[in-house]
Amino acid sequence: MDQLRAAVRTCPYGIMISTGCLGGLLRCTRGGGLRAAVQPCAKDRTPSGPVIRLGPIATEADAELVGA
Repeated sequence: MDQLRAAVRTCPYGIMISTGCLGGLLRCTRGGGLRAAVQPCAKDRTPSGPVIRLGPIATEADAELVGA
């Protein structure tokens, strides 16, 4: 989580929300690591592109790759 937080902090309009599984959006499985959904947006946070699903994020190396 710390690697992901650091990546979000570098985005001027980025936000990070921690939640339970979002069902169909992320297709979560038990014990499979973290999942993330990212979406480009405008300054007013209006979506400007499609949602990109990432995961599972199971290791620090995975989190570093997502952050990059």
